Amino acid sequence: MLSAALALMVGASAAFAATTDVWTRSAPPNGAFSVETPCTASEINALKNPPGDAMPMKVEPDARLICKKGKILFFAGQAAVGALPAGVTSIFDRIADGVTADGGAKGKPRTLTIDGHRALINRDDSEGPMAQTGVIEVDARTIIVLVAGVEQGSDISPVDQGKMIDRFYGSIRVIAK
Repeated sequence: MLSAALALMVGASAAFAATTDVWTRSAPPNGAFSVETPCTASEINALKNPPGDAMPMKVEPDARLICKKGKILFFAGQAAVGALPAGVTSIFDRIADGVTADGGAKGKPRTLTIDGHRALINRDDSEGPMAQTGVIEVDARTIIVLVAGVEQGSDISPVDQGKMIDRFYGSIRVIAK
C-alpha cells in the first residue's frame, strides 16, 4: 500500500537537496498537529486533494498535509475511529498488536515516544529507496499517521534520505484539542 501511494503521489522532478532547501513548519487546517517539511505553503496546498487511491488511509482533507519535493514524499494526517471495537482500549494498541502479530512487515517496527506520545514506527531501507511509516497516539480513539518515503530512481543518498525522514518525524508537534 505504501509503495502504491508513493508511486501515485510522487512524480518525477528535479532532485531534492537536503542541505539547500528551506524547511518550514506547517499544520493542517484543523490545527491538530504541526510538522516541518521542505515544501512551501503553496506546494502543500497543491496536494490538498490527491486521488483517493493515493492516500495511505482515509484521512479527511482538513486533518492532513502532504508535501512532495522532487522524489520524496511526506504525509501526516490525523485519523479517528468513532467507537472502539469490543475489548480494545485504544486504536494505537490495536495497530501495534496487528503490526507485531503480522510478522511480515519489512523493516523493524519499534515503539518509542514522539512529542510525549506513544508512537510506533517502521523504517524499510532493505530494498532500494527508504520508506518509513508511523502512528502517534493522540488519545484512545485518535492517531496521527506519518508516511515518508523516496521514489525509485532517486539520486538522494541513503544517508540524506535517513536525515530527511528523521527530521520530518522529529519535528512533529501534537496540539491538544
